[in-house]
Amino acid sequence: IGGGSKLEAGSRFRLGLEGDSELESPGEELTLPVERGVLEHLQPGERLLIDNGLVELEVEQREERFVTARVETGGYVSSRKGLNLPDTHLPFTISAKDAADIRFAVAEEVDYLAASYVGAAEHLQTVRERVRALGAALAVASCSGSDQPVGEIEGARRDAGRRLASERAQVDARSALAPRSRA
Repeated sequence: IGGGSKLEAGSRFRLGLEGDSELESPGEELTLPVERGVLEHLQPGERLLIDNGLVELEVEQREERFVTARVETGGYVSSRKGLNLPDTHLPFTISAKDAADIRFAVAEEVDYLAASYVGAAEHLQTVRERVRALGAALAVASCSGSDQPVGEIEGARRDAGRRLASERAQVDARSALAPRSRA
């Protein structure tokens, strides 16, 4: 995408593997490079939200090295824009950076930890177990961009493209965390 492109609603868009030589050669379809770990999990019918949901795509067809998507909501896209996959089930792992952040939160005795990109209650439980293994009992909340409910927390989710008004989000976050405080 380089300097940027405008995607028109109804047009087709291709997503391909980052570093793939075919992406480097100009073709008829505009192609966005994505990481292998993302591309392999995309399925037809799933939405892709770009730039905080300003641009919305729907996956139509999946091939080994590419995914073709239809632009549902058009707009301008360029390098370094966020990609949110609210319908896609991605595997969950705690990265080295995540583990360091958890250790820091425990050492600083924070009141709660907001875990991003959790897609299921089991993922949130994995974070809680890591916190407990470090000897802490702090509350862990989901800050998921997924449409899937995560555990008992319903209101404190962040969903790019459909954000709550800030006043309501603060109330929802407080009510979601209240029963979990240092129990």
